[in-house]
Amino acid sequence: MDMIFSEFADKIKKVSESLRTEMKRNLKTIDSEIEIIINAEEKNINYIEKILDILLDYAHLSVGKKQFNKLTDYYATFNKENAGFYKKEYDEFLKEE
Repeated sequence: MDMIFSEFADKIKKVSESLRTEMKRNLKTIDSEIEIIINAEEKNINYIEKILDILLDYAHLSVGKKQFNKLTDYYATFNKENAGFYKKEYDEFLKEE
């Protein structure tokens, strides 16, 4: 039984590592999108929140904190309430870790 659990745990670890690697690779695109949003002073809430949702998902594997903070800081310049919600969600997730 312990051997089966150990093998299962190893498989989960490998999948998590692979997923984390892919997420880090995707951060280059996300960084570019965030720069475009900020430089263009984009105010499209749906678009910004879509990226924030992705970054919240990435937080589960400790990826994208810098990008998340940069985008929420920008978002707060015109929508403090929603940006605050996202920061609270991120902070709550970190407390659970």
